[in-house]
Amino acid sequence: MDTLIWIVVAVVVVLLVLGLLAALMNKKKTEQRKAQAAELRQDAQSRAPDLDEADVRAREAEVEAERARLEAERAQARAAEAEQARAAEQAGYEDRIREADRLDPAVDTRSSDYEPDTRYPADSDSAPPRPEERVTAQTHPEGAAYNPDGTVTYPDGTVHREDGSRV
Repeated sequence: MDTLIWIVVAVVVVLLVLGLLAALMNKKKTEQRKAQAAELRQDAQSRAPDLDEADVRAREAEVEAERARLEAERAQARAAEAEQARAAEQAGYEDRIREADRLDPAVDTRSSDYEPDTRYPADSDSAPPRPEERVTAQTHPEGAAYNPDGTVTYPDGTVHREDGSRV
């Protein structure tokens, strides 16, 4: 029986030692985690100025976007006003054509197939330029010859592509 007591005592001692080792390892692990957490907090604090700068940049971008949105709204309003003015001019033009047709004895305005010719005169300077003509007039000098292959011959004799590069 004496041996049995010694075995029980040895098992208890081994268990106590294992428990003590586990507690020490757990304490060491906890200290490591605390140190890691402190390091992460310090790293985060060092990045706080970057966050402030990012906030400033984001606010500046928002302000710029709002400014661009307002400018786009103003441009849209100007375009709408210009379209209204164009429509009013077109209506006045059509009214003058109808009045001229009404006064002209050669035009039967009461006919069922009467339709006034309200297009701009083809050979008139009053015809508005086509969009491609407006762009060309803005990008090429007066007197430039527009070739069928898409190139442009300048008054000085040089030939350029539409993108402005020299041939």
